[in-house]
Amino acid sequence: VSPDWSAVKAPKSPRFDFEPEAQSIARPIDRLAAGMVDLFVVLLPIYILLSAPLKRRLTVAYIAADDLEVGLSLGSMVLLGVLLIVTYQVVSVGLFSTTLGKRLFDLKVVSIYPNDKPSIWDLTLRAMLWTFQFLFLGLPFLSVFGNIKRRPLHDRSSDTLVVTTRSSSGALAPSVFERLAVRSVFAGALSLFLLVLTLQVQTFVAHQRMGEALAKFVEKPMKSCVQVEKSLALEPSLQDSRLSIALTLFAAGLATKPCLETELERGLNNNETLAAMQYLVQAFVYADDAEVSNAYLDEVCKEAPEAIECSMSQLVSKWSEDQWADVEAILARAKSGSGYLEIWGARHFMKRAKYSSAIDMLNRLAYRADLSEFTQSQRLEALFKSFRLPEANAALAQSASSLPKAEFRQLASMSCVRELQMSCERQKSMGCQWIEDSEKKKPSRTGTGVEKLARLMLHECSKNPSQIDYLSMIDEASDPDWKRFFMANLKSARSDLNAARTLMSAVAMSDSADIWLRTEASRRWIQTSGARGLERYSKIWGQIEDQEVQAQTGHFLLSRLSEINDKKLASQVVGRLAEIDSSILPMTVETSVRRPASVKTLMPDVKSEPSK
Repeated sequence: VSPDWSAVKAPKSPRFDFEPEAQSIARPIDRLAAGMVDLFVVLLPIYILLSAPLKRRLTVAYIAADDLEVGLSLGSMVLLGVLLIVTYQVVSVGLFSTTLGKRLFDLKVVSIYPNDKPSIWDLTLRAMLWTFQFLFLGLPFLSVFGNIKRRPLHDRSSDTLVVTTRSSSGALAPSVFERLAVRSVFAGALSLFLLVLTLQVQTFVAHQRMGEALAKFVEKPMKSCVQVEKSLALEPSLQDSRLSIALTLFAAGLATKPCLETELERGLNNNETLAAMQYLVQAFVYADDAEVSNAYLDEVCKEAPEAIECSMSQLVSKWSEDQWADVEAILARAKSGSGYLEIWGARHFMKRAKYSSAIDMLNRLAYRADLSEFTQSQRLEALFKSFRLPEANAALAQSASSLPKAEFRQLASMSCVRELQMSCERQKSMGCQWIEDSEKKKPSRTGTGVEKLARLMLHECSKNPSQIDYLSMIDEASDPDWKRFFMANLKSARSDLNAARTLMSAVAMSDSADIWLRTEASRRWIQTSGARGLERYSKIWGQIEDQEVQAQTGHFLLSRLSEINDKKLASQVVGRLAEIDSSILPMTVETSVRRPASVKTLMPDVKSEPSK
């Protein structure tokens, strides 16, 4: 008799219609407790006993620094743990439909099909998935709160279900809140994974680009930087490496980026062991590519965490984040003598209006003849900005022959502006006289902000305010801040003080304006303000974010407050200036106290705003 193969067998239907009194779906808390018992009460002691020889082998390999043996021992211990868990799960569930932990909480594993038992393969797959879910920090187990029958991945893959034999302790289907919570956790975990993966890929790409950049440098023919050669000729006893000298010159503005690239290439071709310095220079070479530059900065401290190159790397990072207190802490504890760190420190203190600290940094570079151009110009600028005019003018006279003409013109303009801000009677000072002589030989309408301001103030001091053609200046000016400045002076000449102060305030608060223009606009704003106006200005002054502008304008504010004898506001200004740089304060106070109220100013002779 042949079988009837034409008859279609009906597929098994899953058993999801349990009788409540017989068995119900296990609660997640019971399953968790059962798992803890199985792992830590039953299996952990057995694992400790079985892995003792492997642990001893691992200890010996670690002491002997045998990396291969350490890896084999660790792998063997992990494999033993996996086999122990899988064997325990398969044997216990296969024979008794439960484990010791599940038995303790009246739980059992059953097939979803009626009158059927899970096969050995189903149980093996279930046990392996149960074990490997720990690799994902146990997150797949959370699906017990999202599945309608509370079946996590290992149950769904093996067609099993965990039930309880207690009639009154079965679990209900997950609520909407449970499902949303689980999905949120999964979404967050996936987002975190993608974020970490993205960062790792970016790091890998950055390191690849670093390798390519180094390869390009190695392939180039060896050259040398002219500026470095000149420095070595001026300082034959200099012990710094060529790369360090190049970085110092670059920081001082005396060398360009190609000079850094040339010296870096030279060091690589000569196989010089300057890894930390090479990484630091690479960070400056690739300053336009923040990702690559930051990767090089990170490598500096990995290579030499105690070296001065690491301090420089940290300083650059904090500087880019505007962490000024951290920058000064690094400068305070860093070793001196590198050159580039002192130059960066001087620039930092100049930016923060701490001129005495800037001069201290520059004094550390006094032994470097190759940096004399930088140190002289920076010291003179610090002296002028801190209102130390006698000392600054004496130093300017000594530097007339050693500084480049363009640099000397800039410094002479600073001297002239400072002198004329005190009084038009000082237009015969050295700086102003040099500007006048230069203009007679070759008139100029261009230059830096302070140069244009010096020419304007000389012009204003030599004529009556009503004779100055501000309208032509407004038409010729292309910069909006200068246009507003000229317009404010025009309004002031026409006795429209309110409009003049409004325009001056716009220039004084403009972040795009040159610091000297902002300072002069503030000075003229202050000079035309009465007590009430000065009180308003003081509040605005206290909120200026640029500390250098605040220090410069604070001098004139304190001077004006002394004139009207407003001791309360003056004490507040003194306190703030003392916080910025205590070396400015004594001279500022002395200047403001001794300055006569009848001194001719550069603003038209009009009445100030009445005080109430």
